[in-house]
Amino acid sequence: MSSPPDGIELSHWEERRSIHSRANPTPLIILSLIIIVSLSGILGPMRHRATSQNNTSVLEIEGPRFIRTGEIFEMRIHITPRTELKNTVLSVSADLWKDMTINTMSPAPQEESSENGNFRFLFGNLSSNKEFLVKVDLQINPSLRGQNHGTIRLLSNGAEINRVDYSIMVWP
Repeated sequence: MSSPPDGIELSHWEERRSIHSRANPTPLIILSLIIIVSLSGILGPMRHRATSQNNTSVLEIEGPRFIRTGEIFEMRIHITPRTELKNTVLSVSADLWKDMTINTMSPAPQEESSENGNFRFLFGNLSSNKEFLVKVDLQINPSLRGQNHGTIRLLSNGAEINRVDYSIMVWP
């Protein structure tokens, strides 16, 4: 048998029995946890519903509770009048949509305005017991971080008939 190269001793060749000689499972465990959390949707834009019901209407807001900056998302506003509503206005507080860009709103309101820091959208008369759906596509501006909180109000003939408090948490 030939002699080992310079600097190599017989102890280098012997099989080691300690944990340090085997592959470390920690990176595989961490990667598996990241994949499980990603697939569960905990960190993604999960749908959130906030509803308010009374004698005159049902107002339901559907949208993300958590979202990342720069993402485009959809908010659906379901209005179900229990009585006929005249001159129906959807009022959204500016704090809720602060640092967000409204890409589209469908159906388009008959008139848009601003009053006391609230966005106001006039949709005219709504028939009783017939759902009216407003779909809004928004995009989070890159400067937005943290939580936006505001109120979406339903008005008929200038009087508030229903309201929903809603908040969106924006992660970087």
